Amino acid sequence: MCAAKTTIRTIDELRQRLESEAANKSVIIAGICGLAGAGKTTLCRQLTAISGFNIVHLSCDRFSSHSYADRQASIESAYASGITEHIAFAENPQNWYAHDDIVTAIHGLRANGYYSYNRAWNGKTGDLDGHYNIALSENTPSIVLCDGIYLLHEPVRTALDLTILVDAPVEVTVQRGHKRSNGNTDHFMSMERLRQAYTMPYFEALSGHADILFQPESAPSGCV
Repeated sequence: MCAAKTTIRTIDELRQRLESEAANKSVIIAGICGLAGAGKTTLCRQLTAISGFNIVHLSCDRFSSHSYADRQASIESAYASGITEHIAFAENPQNWYAHDDIVTAIHGLRANGYYSYNRAWNGKTGDLDGHYNIALSENTPSIVLCDGIYLLHEPVRTALDLTILVDAPVEVTVQRGHKRSNGNTDHFMSMERLRQAYTMPYFEALSGHADILFQPESAPSGCV
């Protein structure tokens, strides 16, 4: 499952690789993917802090296929139908993301250096009424870090210049998921079931498409 083309073990080495890729281009867009709780957003922040390049964070969590209320209604409807295929589609977290809109944002940033999205996920309400504007600096090379769980399938991965799979031990991601649940055991158990049913098979099938496996020296291999 850990068949990425290159393994990198330090943030500085990863920074050097990204800056090398960006040196002769006006913009490169790198996907940072991996299990929820793997440390993707933290890695983006660390790279931003140490890089001499302009780095922009593109959060895939802002691109949702449905509002929270509509998603829950879709899941309930699928279970009421009793049709296995409908249930699997509705409750698979991969299908909760508006991947076509993510690809459009990637192309927009590459072509124009700017992208505006007017149906972004509102983390406070769960509605799709947020405004998400992403802009690159002019006249300087930029690195866009596209931060999301599911970036290894078509057409998302081919829209990216580079894909980086963050390899964190599964037990660490489980612990972080439990902490994020804020004591809501039912929610944690529900998300853990979905991880086992859908997310783990996703990475088992597609991890070989990653260009880089980021595996920090301080952490044992997770090999998602």
